[in-house]
Amino acid sequence: MSEIKVGDLWVSSYSSNWVVRIKDFYKQDGTVEYLDDDNILESSHVTSFIEDFMFLEKPKPKHSHYHKDVSQYDTMDIYAICKVWNVESSGCTFAAVKKLLNAGERGAKDRITDLEQAIGSIEALIKLVKMDVE
Repeated sequence: MSEIKVGDLWVSSYSSNWVVRIKDFYKQDGTVEYLDDDNILESSHVTSFIEDFMFLEKPKPKHSHYHKDVSQYDTMDIYAICKVWNVESSGCTFAAVKKLLNAGERGAKDRITDLEQAIGSIEALIKLVKMDVE
């Protein structure tokens, strides 16, 4: 059996209609076995469940450098997104990304104001980069 990792997709050996993503394992008694890559192979529940499945390798998307696997997260905030994408820790960058992702949706400002402020943050970052001060 291939090594099992959290986030993997496995497909049934009998029917491709049954696909599972390894995450938390709910036992019959209603309790949850929280899994991570360190304890997943020690889990008899997971290994016995997955015996009739085979690993389904995820196809690489076109332009894969624009895609990141975030299946291990339930939710992500702006800081987690920036960390996954290896964005430098710059207040200018975080401010611009936050405003672009939620332009007009944060309640305090309208869409145009958020977009204009994102441009301002990007222009400030460009000046810092040109000065070689990030």
